[in-house]
Amino acid sequence: MFIRAGGWVADRFGARRVFMWAIATFTLASVACAGAMSLIATRIVQGLSGTMMVPIGRLILFRGVKREELLQATTWLTMLALIDPLLGAPLGGFLTDALSWRSIFWVNVPVGIVGLILTRKPLPPSTPEHRTPPDLRSMLLCCRGCH
Repeated sequence: MFIRAGGWVADRFGARRVFMWAIATFTLASVACAGAMSLIATRIVQGLSGTMMVPIGRLILFRGVKREELLQATTWLTMLALIDPLLGAPLGGFLTDALSWRSIFWVNVPVGIVGLILTRKPLPPSTPEHRTPPDLRSMLLCCRGCH
């Protein structure tokens, strides 16, 4: 449901602003997860913000790249998305064995900080495009279709 909502939120508040908010919230939620006694609430916040990064990142890419450069940009986006499953599990296992399960959340902090720095400079501020109400029916239908 939140992937579908990402486009509306980006149009309503500006894609760069929402993307940076999602990165910052994910990073702060990771810190909260590392120190939490119960991960339920902190993982929900982390999941919601992480869910917003994917569609808004693609939206920014497709809106900002020239048509003739779109294939190359999409290739880079896909390659970066493939690094996580390739390195995430072995790194997570190593950190959990060598340090503790909490250490897997600390990895997100420097990545989030670098992401915020790299996002702020090259992305121009985006202005909200329109203020139509969200299509709640389609969001709920998309959510229902996933289960």
